Amino acid sequence: MAGSWRRLVFDNPKLEAPLIDRPAYVFCILEALHLALRRRDVYAVGADKWGNPRARLIEERLWVRERASMLTALGLEGDPRAHLRELADLVDDAYTQVAAGLAANASVQIKGGKLQLSRLEAAPLPEGFKVVHDAVAAMLPRVDYPELLLETHAKTGMFDCMGHITGTHLRRDDLDISLAALTAARSCNVGLVPVVKAGEAALTEHRLLGVEKGYFHGEGIAGVSARLVERQAGIDITADWGGGLVASVDGMRFVVPVRSLHARPSPLYWGIGKRARGSTWLNTISDKVMGLGGLLVPGTLRDSLFILDAIHRLDAVEHPEVITTDQGSYSDVVYGLFAVCGYQFAPRHADITDTQLWWVMSPCWRAT
Repeated sequence: MAGSWRRLVFDNPKLEAPLIDRPAYVFCILEALHLALRRRDVYAVGADKWGNPRARLIEERLWVRERASMLTALGLEGDPRAHLRELADLVDDAYTQVAAGLAANASVQIKGGKLQLSRLEAAPLPEGFKVVHDAVAAMLPRVDYPELLLETHAKTGMFDCMGHITGTHLRRDDLDISLAALTAARSCNVGLVPVVKAGEAALTEHRLLGVEKGYFHGEGIAGVSARLVERQAGIDITADWGGGLVASVDGMRFVVPVRSLHARPSPLYWGIGKRARGSTWLNTISDKVMGLGGLLVPGTLRDSLFILDAIHRLDAVEHPEVITTDQGSYSDVVYGLFAVCGYQFAPRHADITDTQLWWVMSPCWRAT
């Protein structure tokens, strides 16, 4: 029992030790049970949402058949002790490093056995920032969105990644104009009317509809995204922003007023109502300030496993190693899944004083 519940349960002035406050104790247990249910540490037998997560694993006979290929793909050994020993060493090194720097870190204090962190203040802007900012802003030209797309294509060849759905390699000379118009229309959700131009062959309604059915598909869009990620990484200044090993995943929520497979109720974001349903677009951004891909998921409160799915679907060739996200998407199981898949899961803990930090004391570790 930790946090404010200890005071409410044990320090009732109307009761003498060893008596406890029963109502406070009951609500403490209920809160702990609710948290355990959400983390799947406790489950209801036969339940769908709150049931045993292991009940949905693949069958034993199928696992025996696929075990070797799965371990090879993940780069793991059949005996988990070596992997646990490696993780234990990483935890020990990190703990030793943090403990050695606590005395010299004025932003961290330990009071009453709890870790307390000082609030981070905004870093001051460097001298001359406003002058440079205003000068750069004044140099930026005002261009039309389609013109920007065509210029980007001229520098990167991104529309060349959109192949025809039939696999044919024949392409019209003005195909890039049609694809730029479609990209502008669909990304801005304005429809084809604003980009249709009757006197231009590449911008007729008939041509745009045909190009959309043939070229504007998911695989082609992913190829364009991968090309842009690759070319952006070759710009010298991006090396000063980051090494590409860290990525942040966060969700953008959208209300969906119509019936959809990806729309779900979420009282936290859309309130409680008959049509209060929405979807979440999980967006992955690297430390090079570049979008690596995304995934559309139902608008649920917990999206940590969808984050893992999104990481495996990235458009980029090189995947990040550290994944940061908000503090509402973690559990011990999620940490383990990310570690097994080769990623370091780093959510931002909000209530760090009440967070349980675990350590490994297995026989294989003590032996080392």
